[in-house]
Amino acid sequence: SSCANEEKNNKDAHYLPLSAYLQAKSARSGETAEEKAAAFRELSSLAPDPQIVDFFRLKYDYHNAKVYLKSVAAGEDNSRLYLPMGRISPAMLTEACLTENYGSLPAGFAAALKESSETLGRTSDPRLADFILDKAYVKEMKDTAEKTRSEFLLGYAALYADALNLRALVRMLKSSVRPEQLKSVLTDCGSVRSTAITAAYPDAAAVLGLFKSTALA
Repeated sequence: SSCANEEKNNKDAHYLPLSAYLQAKSARSGETAEEKAAAFRELSSLAPDPQIVDFFRLKYDYHNAKVYLKSVAAGEDNSRLYLPMGRISPAMLTEACLTENYGSLPAGFAAALKESSETLGRTSDPRLADFILDKAYVKEMKDTAEKTRSEFLLGYAALYADALNLRALVRMLKSSVRPEQLKSVLTDCGSVRSTAITAAYPDAAAVLGLFKSTALA
């Protein structure tokens, strides 16, 4: 309805300046990670909807999860690579993994962390763990954007999901994997459905053509 659209537009009018600031804050190289983390915490307390800030903090949680799992796989201490700007401290993440008690973490992230950790333990393949975390990250992006009812953030999440699927698709085309394997790494959070991608696969021209109608074109 027109009222619903007007409400969404009003929300984006408030969110767009904050979103632009958060993106710039994430990319700024002159500040330390701790300074950026403090800024995110302050913004969470001041923002009209803290979930707009959480939307941009999600990537650091998933980055830290990958750092932890790759450290385990390689038997190395890569704690210097942790970034403290997420919703969850690296210490809390590490403790949850070591104790296999994920109850203190956000539900979606906890489920993905548990599954990726178990997959790594079973297969010793960090790439499979990465696929699980990537899909979960995109799902949390979309869910968070839906809660804010911001068209801008919904579009941002869909664009990221399309880019993730396209990267996975290019890797799979090079490896000549079976359609079933491709399906397992695709997300349905973008504008191109995974069923359409797997149906066109492995015809490279056909499957890449599906993305011509997206913002990636």
